[in-house]
Amino acid sequence: FAVTELGSNCLVPLWEFSVSEERYLYIFSDGSANEQLQAKLQAEKAHADAYLAKTGRHWAAHPHKQPPLKFMRPARSVGEQTVVRTCSPPLLSVPSRRPAPSPQLEAVSAAGCAELVMEVISTSPRAFVIRNFTSRAEAEHLIGIGLAANIERSTTQARVSRSRTSRNTWVARSTSPVTERIYRRAAEVLGLHEHALWDSADVDNGFPSHAEPIQLVHYSVGQKYDAHFDWSVRQPASRFATLLLYLNEPQEGGKTAFPRADTPEPLAVHPGLGGAILFYNTLPDGNADVNSLHAALPVTAGEKWLANIWVWDPVRGEI
Repeated sequence: FAVTELGSNCLVPLWEFSVSEERYLYIFSDGSANEQLQAKLQAEKAHADAYLAKTGRHWAAHPHKQPPLKFMRPARSVGEQTVVRTCSPPLLSVPSRRPAPSPQLEAVSAAGCAELVMEVISTSPRAFVIRNFTSRAEAEHLIGIGLAANIERSTTQARVSRSRTSRNTWVARSTSPVTERIYRRAAEVLGLHEHALWDSADVDNGFPSHAEPIQLVHYSVGQKYDAHFDWSVRQPASRFATLLLYLNEPQEGGKTAFPRADTPEPLAVHPGLGGAILFYNTLPDGNADVNSLHAALPVTAGEKWLANIWVWDPVRGEI
C-alpha cells in the first residue's frame, strides 16, 4: 500500500507499507497532526504493544473497548454440553398471523418450561450448537414474514459487494408474539435478562437497546457470504454475540464455516432445520476475537433461510 498526496496520481508515495499477520496497527504521520492527536496515536500504539507483550495476541478492537459487562457461556472443551431451561419453549403450532396478540398463543405460551441443550463445537471462538432451538412452525412463521416482506440485496457496510450475494430484510422483536418469544428464548440461551435483548430503546422506562432486529436472510443457489467478522472497530461498543437460527435445510451446501477455529478438523456446520449456532465475537478481556471469522458457504442446491440475532455490549451502537 502507498500513502500519497491527494491528486498526485500515486506517482510520489509519502509512505509505503505491506500488511502482514504479524502486525495489526499501522500509523503514518506527515507531521501535520496536532499534539493531541499525536498523543492519542502514541497511546493507542503503547496499549497495543503492551497487550501483545502480555498475552501474545494482537489487540484488534477499538482502543477503548472494555471487558464485556454481559455474561459469557464457558466453552472448556469440544463436546461439552450445557442444559438451559427455557420458559419460552418452541411452539409446535403457530396460530395464523394477525395484527393483535392471540389468546390462543398466550395460552400455549404459558403451558410450561422445557430444556435446550447447548453443545460446544469450538473453544476458540467460543461457539455452540443448539438443536431444536426453533420449531418447524416457528421457522415457517419467520419465512412467511420474509416472503411477505420486501427482501433486498444484502449489503456490507451499506454497500453492495460481490463477497455477499444474499438478500435480506429486518424483523422487529415486536412483529408478532412468536418473534417476541424467540427473543426471550435467545436471552435464556445467552444467560441474560430478556431486557438485554430489546431491539429498540425504551427511553421512558430507562431501557437502552442491546440487540438488533432479526436479520432474515435468503440464499438462492450460488449465493454466499465470504469470510467476515461481525464485530467493528468504529466505537467501543460492538457486537458481542451472534445467534444464527437455521430455518430450513438446503438440499446441498449452505454451511457456516469458521476458517480460524481452533479445532482438529476444519469447522463447517449446518445444524438442520430449527437448529441454532451461538458464538461470541468478543474475548473476556474485551478484545475482538479474530477467530470468530466466519462465512456462509454457497448454496449448491435448493435454498437457505437464516435468521441473525446480534447482541451488543455494553449497549447497541451503529455498524
